[in-house]
Amino acid sequence: MNVVLGAVQLALVVLWSQRTSSVSLAASVLALADSLALCLLSDAEHIGTPRTSTVINVYLFFSTMFDAVQCRTLWLLQRQGPLPTLFSVMIAVKAIVLFLEAQGKNSILVPSFKDLAPEATSGVFNRVSFWWLNPLLVRGFRVKMKLDDLFTMSPEFSGERLGPQMEQAWSKCKVSPFCYETL
Repeated sequence: MNVVLGAVQLALVVLWSQRTSSVSLAASVLALADSLALCLLSDAEHIGTPRTSTVINVYLFFSTMFDAVQCRTLWLLQRQGPLPTLFSVMIAVKAIVLFLEAQGKNSILVPSFKDLAPEATSGVFNRVSFWWLNPLLVRGFRVKMKLDDLFTMSPEFSGERLGPQMEQAWSKCKVSPFCYETL
């Protein structure tokens, strides 16, 4: 889908070069470079991480919003020709790419990442809205939960790793009445 976005951006470069100032053409060329870089970054992110790319999702979200404002202006100027229409198509393709990039990668994760907690594999929109907690909340509403029903925690939060740090902080608090200063 990123290739389609690149093709639409290339068509926009051609249309901007025929109609408008050099500033609009430069902006269109930079948008084409962005879409090509997005293709490379998206492939690299899908291979190397268990969660969706925060950078890609945030970029696509704000870019789509800003492009929608520009598209509205193009339509209000009532330009003749295919420029507003193609710009609208570019926004639609970018929104589809955003939707696809925001989807979780649970079905395509390599075996070493399969047992991670939902928080570790959730994208930026799921983490911001705490959407990854919904299955746990639904389960807690339906049945009385046990410790085994909770999500697994990441290894960096294990008691073996954090226990010695907690004991050290606790011993400092025993010595000083102002333990918040020693932490």
